[in-house]
Amino acid sequence: ETTKPVVPNGTSSVFVTILNMMKLMIGSGMLSLPWAFAHVGLYPGIIACIFCATFNFISAMFLIYSAEITQVFEYSALLSRLGVVWEYASALVLLYVVSGSLLGYLILIGDFVNDAIIQMGAAPDAIPAQRELIIILFTVFLLTPLVLLKDLTALRYSSFIGIAAILYCVLLLIATTISHVNTPGFELGS
Repeated sequence: ETTKPVVPNGTSSVFVTILNMMKLMIGSGMLSLPWAFAHVGLYPGIIACIFCATFNFISAMFLIYSAEITQVFEYSALLSRLGVVWEYASALVLLYVVSGSLLGYLILIGDFVNDAIIQMGAAPDAIPAQRELIIILFTVFLLTPLVLLKDLTALRYSSFIGIAAILYCVLLLIATTISHVNTPGFELGS
């Protein structure tokens, strides 16, 4: 007889956690890399990526090491061990990082949905194709209800949809790039 693993109330299952981590890793940061490389160039972009990867690795190792030493494996409880000042400083840094990620998603939503509406035949100056309106509507009617959820297990469905949307955007980016390679005047990196 097989039994399903019991997930304590207020926590996520391993599957939901993996979905959220996948979405985090291939999310707006990965999709904005081509834009960043186009603006800073190849070598500064590579150096910035190496710096960020190194910084993330060191930060993760500090967290793992701290959790092993203190035997506290919950992020907020681990931060409370550092004292009130460091707990609030860490919360501010986390808020900054999450806000940056959200801003990246909103920019991508505005760009992709705006282009999709125009491709469906709407005039670029029509109300449904206005980028600012698209971002506001997505924020108010989709993102805000998701962040106000009390139980995060409901996010497993939105995480799956998010991963599917990100994979679609990556494939669209690759297909668009390939289709423009033979276009006169197209130069890789321009």
